[in-house]
Amino acid sequence: MGTSVERFPNPKFRREGDSSPEQARIREYLLAAALHQEHVVRSYIEDYAMHPDATMGGKPTALCYSLMKPNIKLAKYLLEQGADHQSVDALGMTPLHYAAMGGCPACVFALLRRGASRAAVNCKGETPVDLAASVAPQGPSHLLLFEYGRPALPQ
Repeated sequence: MGTSVERFPNPKFRREGDSSPEQARIREYLLAAALHQEHVVRSYIEDYAMHPDATMGGKPTALCYSLMKPNIKLAKYLLEQGADHQSVDALGMTPLHYAAMGGCPACVFALLRRGASRAAVNCKGETPVDLAASVAPQGPSHLLLFEYGRPALPQ
């Protein structure tokens, strides 16, 4: 299946505050997701039974990291593996907030199809629609978020 990664966890990701090797593994997993290292993320999930939503200290999940600088292939893989499309981090951000900031209509649509809430509010009181509008007011992600699920206008 996935390419096995030789050393888990990588010693360079260990911190003094880590109470266990598990924390270092989670840190490396999240970093791999942020860097779009799909083979490393797959290895953690498939070879080391890491749950797709593994995180620590209120950090975003791997799904959120894959959506910030959009990687639809990685995001879809994480969703297929059971990543929670409604998870909330310490900033009150959901995966849809991160997808809206990333500006990828395919990522936004994948989350909306799974039932992600357009009305979720982060700690600053912003919805995914607000964030998409701040990134690209007339962009496709903003329009998709604004229009998704609304009844069609009569012709």
